[in-house]
Amino acid sequence: MRQRQLLNRFVPLLTVTLVMLGMVAIDTTEAREATLKDLSFQRGELRRELRHEFDGESRVPIFNARQKAIDAYRDFLKVAPVDSLQRAEAFRRLADLELEDIEERMLDDESTDTSGFLRPIALYQEFLQQYPEHQSIDRVLYQISRAYEAMANTDDALLRLRQLVGSHADSPLATEAWFRVGEMEFVRQSYSQAQHAYEQVVLAKESSRFYDNGLYKLGWSRFKQMQYETALQSFYTFLTRNLQVDDGGNVKLDDLSPAEREMLEDTLRVTSISFSYLDDPDSDADTISEFFVDHGKPKWIDLLYVRLGELYLEQKRYSDAAKTFAAFVDQDPNHDRAPLLQARVIDTFAAGGFKEQVLIAKEDFVERYRFPGDFWAKRDPADHVEVREQVKTHNVELAKHYHAVVSATKKSSVTADTQVATDKAVRFYRYFLEGFPQDEESSSMNFLLAELLFDSQDFASAAVEYERTAYEYPAHEKAAEAGYASILAYQKHSQSFAPDDDSRLVFERNSIVAALRFSDQYPEHPEAVRVTTNAAEQLYRFSDFTDAIAAAERVLERKAPLTAANNNQQRTAWTVIGHSHFEQKTYDKAEKAYRQAFALPVEKTPETGKSQRALAERLAASVYKQGEQMHLEGNQRGAVKKFLSVAALPGPTKIHPVAEYDAAATLIKLDDWGEAAPVLERFRQRYPNHKLSADVPELLATAYIKSGDKSKAASEYERIGATSTNLDKRREALWTAAELYESQNDTNAMVRTYQNVIDQFPEPINEAMEARQKMADVFDERGDLAQRDQWLRQIIAADNAAGAKRTDRSRYLAAQATLIFAEPTIASFEKVKIKQPLVDSVRVKKERLEDLLSAHGEAADYGVPEITSASTYKIAEAYQHFGESLMESSRPKGLDVAALEEYEILLEEQAFPFEEKSIEVHEVNTGRTAEGVYNEWVAKSFSSLAKIMPARYNKIEKSEPYVSSIQ
Repeated sequence: MRQRQLLNRFVPLLTVTLVMLGMVAIDTTEAREATLKDLSFQRGELRRELRHEFDGESRVPIFNARQKAIDAYRDFLKVAPVDSLQRAEAFRRLADLELEDIEERMLDDESTDTSGFLRPIALYQEFLQQYPEHQSIDRVLYQISRAYEAMANTDDALLRLRQLVGSHADSPLATEAWFRVGEMEFVRQSYSQAQHAYEQVVLAKESSRFYDNGLYKLGWSRFKQMQYETALQSFYTFLTRNLQVDDGGNVKLDDLSPAEREMLEDTLRVTSISFSYLDDPDSDADTISEFFVDHGKPKWIDLLYVRLGELYLEQKRYSDAAKTFAAFVDQDPNHDRAPLLQARVIDTFAAGGFKEQVLIAKEDFVERYRFPGDFWAKRDPADHVEVREQVKTHNVELAKHYHAVVSATKKSSVTADTQVATDKAVRFYRYFLEGFPQDEESSSMNFLLAELLFDSQDFASAAVEYERTAYEYPAHEKAAEAGYASILAYQKHSQSFAPDDDSRLVFERNSIVAALRFSDQYPEHPEAVRVTTNAAEQLYRFSDFTDAIAAAERVLERKAPLTAANNNQQRTAWTVIGHSHFEQKTYDKAEKAYRQAFALPVEKTPETGKSQRALAERLAASVYKQGEQMHLEGNQRGAVKKFLSVAALPGPTKIHPVAEYDAAATLIKLDDWGEAAPVLERFRQRYPNHKLSADVPELLATAYIKSGDKSKAASEYERIGATSTNLDKRREALWTAAELYESQNDTNAMVRTYQNVIDQFPEPINEAMEARQKMADVFDERGDLAQRDQWLRQIIAADNAAGAKRTDRSRYLAAQATLIFAEPTIASFEKVKIKQPLVDSVRVKKERLEDLLSAHGEAADYGVPEITSASTYKIAEAYQHFGESLMESSRPKGLDVAALEEYEILLEEQAFPFEEKSIEVHEVNTGRTAEGVYNEWVAKSFSSLAKIMPARYNKIEKSEPYVSSIQ
């Protein structure tokens, strides 16, 4: 055993002196409260005890006094009666002084010669023989054992000690004797006997100053016998008694001597070893925790985990060491020293080369001790700086590690593991920012978080973090970049929604706010003007016209060199201002803005050409809208002026023709036809294919009519008839044109126009028939009977072909045409003269009559009263003419009077039927009066009948005025 324990504190010099004087007997084993101070039994301590804290020459009086006492006792024994009590006590004291003297002399001389102990041993032996029943036998046995032990005679020392505890169990020295037995047996490796002895010491309870030493050595004796669980019980009790712990669980070691500290360290180590022997490497069970289920957890339990873990580390059992450190943390993660043990877990895995476990351990550390968290609920971070620094270090490492894992993964090969890494990186970035918001690394960590979120396409979260990075930290190198990136992130996120999704609009607006904030904060950034320009455009798109104007004006306020890029931005700004004023109906301001935009130089490309055309459209529209406003306000002349001014603007635009057209329309409303006509003519010349051109001919026609130029009006109507998509309008226009031409005696144009009517509009039939009739009339007037007859035949043919669509008018015109074609048969009939020989001329006359009857019968068949009555009359007249022609025919030559008379009679007989037929036909005609028909032909029939039959029809003829009146 590496230390010799001091088993008794010796009487100081004063005691020796008192003994010498016979004044007092000192009990040097007076019981007192045992503490760790009483466990100092090392040899150095023994020396100091024996020297009574004196050194050098100061001890000389002690030796001299002791020697005088020894001499005095010897002298006393020579004269004292054998049976006297004083002699027995003096005898014992002499032996004690001899023992004390030899011990101190050996210590001072560093001598190894132990023969000097034989003198006190002999004295003690003699005492035992002479006074076997003396009350101090237990003390004498104790002293003998000491002497034997000093001589390394363990057997005799043990013998005397066992005699003491066997026969004097109640002796105040029994506990110490048992302890010394245990010590000697332990040194002899008789651990079972030592255990028994120490158990007796422990049974003496805490009243013994050897209790703690007994506990300590009892644990060791059990440990040596591999009784680890019971050994732990002893060590636990020892540690519980001697480890001083404050309310926070911190062990107080400052008041302990080096020896005391060493004993505690030794106990902790053997305790750790015991736990290691009980530990099952294949089990996740926590041996320490299981042990304390029945014993209650001490405040210093963390020391056990630390020592056990360190033991495993010495053995290079890294996993077991880490497991041990972690076990304590798992049990009590909010213990003051739990973070330190978790740190040991990290260091242990690192020492063992377990990279994956190092990461996991660091994650556990940050998860448990990040700020704020349960650990910090009742703790001041200022009191745990080391923990805070470790949290920070691990937090940064973890965030950047998992970020690197994500960055190393190609987008095309993203897996579930990549997502896990992303989630972890995000989480640890957020932990850092929450726990260290004012740290100098916070801005860069916040930026990295935003970058990770952006790369992971979590654009909404990225935007928020970019904004925080840009605006919520003191100035740093990534601030402006983050501010700009926030705009892009909002824009990206908005694009993930459908165009009509309200969420899209929300994030688009967020991007606008971010852009304006960026340009305010970082006006000198290269992208500041561009993002402000874009914001202005978006504000306009959201109909935030006032804000759009304000944003655009901010772009213009920046005095930038006139580069192509800056020109484009200024042009965009002016355009936004123009558009916004346009939407706000402040068209004069819009016009000014558009003119400013046009004034800026622009590189000619297909794209800029397109934008310039669009700008021209808006400029023209702004001027046109001013004209509209004037029109609504009643300022028609001003409106005309504005409309006409559009022509001078860049173009052509869609507004140009509209404005010129509206100028003409406004002039028309003002009845200023003279001014309107040239505007319309100019419009048609400039925009012949414009959709409004279709209305120009009608307007021009009206203008020309109003101004009295019917020829030009007719031309416009003819144009309408040729171009209008409205068939009715075309037909009416052609008729109007023809009529106007007719009124101007422009027969050629009239014929052309009627021809178009007939060709293009065979229906309605009445109009087509009228047109044909007009054509027939024209050619009739010209004397071109061939052309006339052609049109008359078309009238007849058209009526015949009309079928169910025939009308009274078509039948009338067809009947009239037929009647006209019948007229030549009358002349042909009347032209034939009846002459001798009658047979030939009468035959020809009859043939011509048949032609006449047939032709006029066709006309009458139309059932048109006027035509029918005319045909009837002419047929009746033909019959009358035939009879009269017979009577007027030449007589045969050579007839006598009688023959001639007879011939006359025969002629009358031949002529009479014709007269009768004539009367019959005339009466048919006159009979139409009963049907309400009375016209010139009926009247003529009445006249003819009156001539033929005056007696009968003269009276009727006189009533004709009445008949006419009822027509």
